[in-house]
Amino acid sequence: DSGKLKWSFQLVPNESWPYGAEGANVLFPAEPGGGRHSVLGHFARNGFFYQLDRQSGAFRQSTQWANEVTWTRGIDPKSGKPFEYQQGEPVQTYGARSAVGGDAPKPRVCPPLSDIPSPPPPSAYDPVQGRLFSIGNNCTSMEVATELNPGNAPLLGYRGEANRPALRSSLVAVDVRSGRRLAHLELDSENHSGLLATAGGLLFTGGLNGLLKGFDANDLREVISLSVGAPVVAPPMSYSVGGTQYIAVAVGDTVTGEIPRAPPPLARNFSPDGGGLTTKGALLIFALPQKP
Repeated sequence: DSGKLKWSFQLVPNESWPYGAEGANVLFPAEPGGGRHSVLGHFARNGFFYQLDRQSGAFRQSTQWANEVTWTRGIDPKSGKPFEYQQGEPVQTYGARSAVGGDAPKPRVCPPLSDIPSPPPPSAYDPVQGRLFSIGNNCTSMEVATELNPGNAPLLGYRGEANRPALRSSLVAVDVRSGRRLAHLELDSENHSGLLATAGGLLFTGGLNGLLKGFDANDLREVISLSVGAPVVAPPMSYSVGGTQYIAVAVGDTVTGEIPRAPPPLARNFSPDGGGLTTKGALLIFALPQKP
């Protein structure tokens, strides 16, 4: 009622990467030990899924969602801090330190630093099965481009790297009661879209390769794949009219302004059929087939 700060929890004290805690939190009930607690869940940019008591901010448990994490050996199950964390030390040293100085060696830090959308794509919650779903970009080698875009303009999230290989992303399902990662699926495109979970047991997301995909929420099996002809950079949404359920999604660079126009060579790299993607914005709506 007063607006005073009630609690806070710092994920990575004194970190030197963009592993901020921005992004949507998910509120859900959990039942450990027969009791009922209100929990706050957060898929963090640092590669871990955190569960906190949403009344007190107390750490409950964490799960690694990223396919690879190199900046730490893991999260202490008691404190919720990285294992390398030294309380009281003004400067922390974790598993991989950011380079300081122009010619200093740059360590391979995972999850990737420059390829994580800010804020991260939204996750989705299935209250019936007690599962949380998230999607994030995988770690990749920082290769030097062989061809630069004239003017060094940003292209699809890349700074002047016209021939840089496209990233892949990971779709994961986590049981909110046990904290266990139940399923994992690697996708062939970078993801800035996030997820939508439906009551019918489907997950929807889109990639920068112009594909809108639907998955079975039970086993992450792909059941729908539609080429929309433009990068998908916004989360899908769903609504129903007259008994028909629709999926709507915004595509193209006018949605967020984060995807400037790309020259044909780069666009073909992201297009599933090699024909190139448009960067014009549009709102696309699809009707889902009704169950017999």
